[in-house]
Amino acid sequence: MYISYEQTEKKAQEFLDKYHPSRSIPVPIEHIVEILLKISIVPIKGLLEDESIDAYLSKDFKELYIDHDHYMGQTNRSHFTLAHEMGHFVLHRDVVEKISSPEEWRKFVLGQGTGRAFYEIHADNFAGCLLMPKAQMKAEYNHLKKIAEERLKAAGVKVTDPKTLVGYIANDIAKKFDVSSKAAEVRLLKLLF
Repeated sequence: MYISYEQTEKKAQEFLDKYHPSRSIPVPIEHIVEILLKISIVPIKGLLEDESIDAYLSKDFKELYIDHDHYMGQTNRSHFTLAHEMGHFVLHRDVVEKISSPEEWRKFVLGQGTGRAFYEIHADNFAGCLLMPKAQMKAEYNHLKKIAEERLKAAGVKVTDPKTLVGYIANDIAKKFDVSSKAAEVRLLKLLF
């Protein structure tokens, strides 16, 4: 089952309407997961190394297992991972309910051996839309774009490709939204081009 980016955006906005209507930035994903949805975040030592997955949901949606080092050591990446798992929670609930082990998680959700890795693409898209809401991203981009253009002009640099500007300001946007620069860049490119 393929879900378009537009459909994913809509689902993420509905999720935010329900669980974070203020749209304050950064989105408090841990609070949403643990307090509002009552899903326990369970760090597991060696999950990534032993099972080759960063995180997965229990089939009863009571636990979200995440690699301990990933969760404790890389805040913006773990926020994206939690939002990614919420993508599976919202978009692939019927699939997740049938999964009872990390091996099955790899097979069904990651597409291991099935060619269905689109579940991961859906969840990544959802995470980007969730952590970087459309209106706030566009507003921040427009604000930072003006500043970047002024700086570049003062330095005698002319930018002819607008995509170059996205890469230039992605790091500043990432800091505000508490995501990685790469996640901010991907989201901006999807929103703007």
